[in-house]
Formats: sequence, C-alpha cells, structure tokens
Amino acid sequence: MIMTTGELLKEYRISQGKNQKEFINDGMIVSQSYYSKVEKNANKITV
Repeated sequence: MIMTTGELLKEYRISQGKNQKEFINDGMIVSQSYYSKVEKNANKITV
C-alpha cells in the first residue's frame, strides 16, 4: 500500500507518542492548523 506524506507523518508522530502540538513544537516551522491539514492531505508540503 502506498502511503501519502500526511499518512507517513501521522504514523511517525504517533509512533513517537506525541500529539500534533508536541510534534510541531519539536522544531517544525508550521502552524498546528497547517500541519493538521497536511496529515489530512488537504495541504501539501513544499520545500
């Protein structure tokens, strides 16, 4: 099964035992609402 970027991020975050707020406070430079949309595949990550 091919996973989306959002699914991969969510799986990794959960494996680390963190909620979204804790995960993005570990150095990510995005808002919690943006990250939530990424996990739901409503937004795509750009580099």
